[in-house]
Amino acid sequence: MGVRQYAWAWSLSFARLAWNVSRYSEPPTWPPYHYTLLVRSIISAMMLVLLWDLSNAAFDTYLAQQPLKKGKPLTDGSKDPNGRLIDGLNSRKELVRTFAFWELLTISLGFEERRKGIFADIDREGSSSWNQILKISLGTIENIHNRITDVKKPPPEMTLPGGKNTVAQELPRLSAPLQEGIIFSPAPNPKSRGERYSSRAASVAKYYGESPLEESPLQKLAVSTRDKILTERQRNALKPESMFKQASSVVGTILQTPIGVPFRQTFAFRSRAKVFGTPTNDLEVMLYAVDAITYFAASSLTDDQYGTVHKTIPLIIRTLVNTTGSINRFLSESPVHWSDVEFSETNRLGKNVPGIDELLRHLKSSLEYLIVSFEDYATDLGLGSIEIREARKAAGLPV
Repeated sequence: MGVRQYAWAWSLSFARLAWNVSRYSEPPTWPPYHYTLLVRSIISAMMLVLLWDLSNAAFDTYLAQQPLKKGKPLTDGSKDPNGRLIDGLNSRKELVRTFAFWELLTISLGFEERRKGIFADIDREGSSSWNQILKISLGTIENIHNRITDVKKPPPEMTLPGGKNTVAQELPRLSAPLQEGIIFSPAPNPKSRGERYSSRAASVAKYYGESPLEESPLQKLAVSTRDKILTERQRNALKPESMFKQASSVVGTILQTPIGVPFRQTFAFRSRAKVFGTPTNDLEVMLYAVDAITYFAASSLTDDQYGTVHKTIPLIIRTLVNTTGSINRFLSESPVHWSDVEFSETNRLGKNVPGIDELLRHLKSSLEYLIVSFEDYATDLGLGSIEIREARKAAGLPV
């Protein structure tokens, strides 16, 4: 409070130089203070909300623009365009990585010279530009399969720090060791005074331990009173299973109301968390990666002079088929949470699951595009008839 009073007095001394301020040095204590203060507060709040909305709209408009500069990809202005593009794809920053994949998709669709430059860049350190781009893109897609597989893995067994052969230090015994040999043989007669006392104490404890407990008079009175006052229907309603059923019905009714929406764990929410990962959602990056490698592979029929892409076509098709199959199996086998009161069996087909249905559409359309482009060369590429049949089935084409 002392700091506030000092700050108020210090501010008031400067304010008196420009405004006609009351002589009182203390702030008013009775609301609403003054009607002009309320008007200024309302106008300031409205202007602040307007500023937030305008800033948000301007930011969304800026980010919605394609990653182009003067009609060319952003990396065209650098000394090593392919290297800058690969660095962006490998970036750990989500925004940089997303724009890099978006630029990759833009190049695959409308910049023939850049595509030819990527295909022809085979002398890069480590591997060719196409192989590095393909590895990063397929890694993004394979992460879906890995996350789904990790869900089904059992938890690892806990072992001691030293390994399985580590012997834990034994604690001191609090009783005599267990008797070995024939345990049903009669016990030997006690010889010493201590053994006789121990034998008598054991007999008394055994007698009271094996004898059934008798109900006290109060318990008998409570039971008889309950039977007289409550009907059989009321007694059944007070059973634990009946009370649990009634509570479940009440909770289910609350979950169906707008109040229960924040407490639902819907099938769509749980499925998106497993497929896309948490806490960030890489859906846009996955869609860009799927479409980019598809269009790059299809354009290689005319743009790839050195034949660096045709060796990777089987890997691309197998990855897309495996990812599509993993998502479909996961949706069909995933359990439904008890709080999901609006679950429909159509959700298991990917319908009404935002994000997953879009990803499945892109995967199927990419497979269809690749099959149409390379089915005539399947034998030369190393794809068997069974793999082509599985790919057509995953793409929704007639087998």
